[in-house]
Amino acid sequence: MMAILMVSGPLLRGQGDGDELPGDGREQLEAFKVAFFTRQLSLTSGEAQRFWPVYNEFAEKSEQLQRRERRLQARMKAAYDGDDESELERLSDEYIDIQRLQYELRAEYHEEFKKVLPIRKVVKLYKAENEFKRELLLEIRRRRQERMRNE
Repeated sequence: MMAILMVSGPLLRGQGDGDELPGDGREQLEAFKVAFFTRQLSLTSGEAQRFWPVYNEFAEKSEQLQRRERRLQARMKAAYDGDDESELERLSDEYIDIQRLQYELRAEYHEEFKKVLPIRKVVKLYKAENEFKRELLLEIRRRRQERMRNE
């Protein structure tokens, strides 16, 4: 996982709310992610050609929902601290709707992944996604701690 050190440097230097990454850092992280998943799933060139367009479409839709959820959470926090119960109820209902949409998206793309990959690789994909997130979070924490020691 040391490769994350080299490719995610710009990403890990502190990025506001995490919605946007600098172009170069985002491109490097995406390149590393492609290499990581391709290796973890042992994708053949044919599988990779079929898989990546589907996965990238899924990832973009998922990211849009995640951004929407983060913005909503900030609005819910403000409403929670306020007195408008009806606004808080409306926002909490919207939050549940986003959760439902995320589930439906995952279910829809599970079927799409099964069309382009053998089921064993689909299952490996879910494991690889979790491993990638875990390793990235560990690296972010490590870098934050290192930065705090150097301040």
